[in-house]
Amino acid sequence: PGGKWAMNTNQQKLRPRTIVCTFGNDSFLLAVISGSGMSLYEAGWLMRDAGVGGYFGCDAALAMDGGGSTQLWVSSDTSLGIVGETPVNNALVVKRRK
Repeated sequence: PGGKWAMNTNQQKLRPRTIVCTFGNDSFLLAVISGSGMSLYEAGWLMRDAGVGGYFGCDAALAMDGGGSTQLWVSSDTSLGIVGETPVNNALVVKRRK
């Protein structure tokens, strides 16, 4: 928070990533980096403010997952399987407040 960089690794392995980012106005962003992916370090920079070379301007960001199980699924369908993809053993569920 407050623009402080807190990356504790600089692994250069490119992986798909799932990242959650928060903003000061109580909004958030779920980002999935697919394909060849990014290193964790590159993904961290992407979440930073444009004034320091980033893009999204997050107040805080957290890498949730990386690798073949990285998926983002948005639907009103309640089934949680995507045929042919790597099994996902955990999930973050986001629902609109009523």
